[in-house]
Amino acid sequence: MICKELGVEVPDKWYENAPQPVENTDYCTIMWDKSDFTDLTISANRPDIIVHNKKDKMCLVIDVAIPVDHNVVEKENDKLIKYKSLGIDISRSWNMRTQIVPFVIGALGCIKIGFQRYLDQIPGKPSAFEAQKIVLCGTAHILRKRLS
Repeated sequence: MICKELGVEVPDKWYENAPQPVENTDYCTIMWDKSDFTDLTISANRPDIIVHNKKDKMCLVIDVAIPVDHNVVEKENDKLIKYKSLGIDISRSWNMRTQIVPFVIGALGCIKIGFQRYLDQIPGKPSAFEAQKIVLCGTAHILRKRLS
């Protein structure tokens, strides 16, 4: 959804998409699972997705986690704390606003109250229902694989 919204060519079926580590458009750069090169040495410098919007001077640091349902709140807080120093350093180095977006859904679809406000920040505006459906399909796939 992010790539499609920002003008990067993607296949019709989301599960067939294998993004490049860095995707560039005229006004945006999307980095997937790539270490950010900052001035300071930061231990947490490899979030899942960085969306560097040059036009709006905004950078989104998105990190995805699928924990056990009862750990959703704890994992979301961990993500916010973990990437705080990276967000500050990106803001200072690239001279733009930075927003940390924890994308945390429990393995059985549990989400924290207020999860939608994080989704609203992501380009393409994914719905909570669609994200939960994808997580549940992944959990079912893992269970089928393990139980067979």
